[in-house]
Amino acid sequence: MEREKEIVENNERQSVWKKKIENEKKKWLKKVDKEKPDDPKKNHKIMSRALENPKRRKIMKFIGTQNNKKISEICKKFNITEPEAKMHLDFLKQALIVEKTTEESPAYQLTARGKNYLKNVEKVEDND
Repeated sequence: MEREKEIVENNERQSVWKKKIENEKKKWLKKVDKEKPDDPKKNHKIMSRALENPKRRKIMKFIGTQNNKKISEICKKFNITEPEAKMHLDFLKQALIVEKTTEESPAYQLTARGKNYLKNVEKVEDND
């Protein structure tokens, strides 16, 4: 009797874990799908437009040094107003370079695309 109870409890725990893993997988696939370009030409244009501005590239690097930067930190670091910071962040969000982490107190972090850009492109530019 006790052994059967243990088996049932173990099966229930496994079921809960399977559901959690499946939910995490769905979230991850949704995020990957979001970053997948629909039209490569359009995607390239958006990315180029976002990164053509040196201030936006600096903001991206600043966020990349330590994730979860708040707008106030960005404003202070670059001596810009909140509307300016939001405008730059909107360009970076549209290009899927940064994403908002929280709604109550907005903070920003790099997406996989932003991290790859810093790792591969900016590294090369810094060596020139």
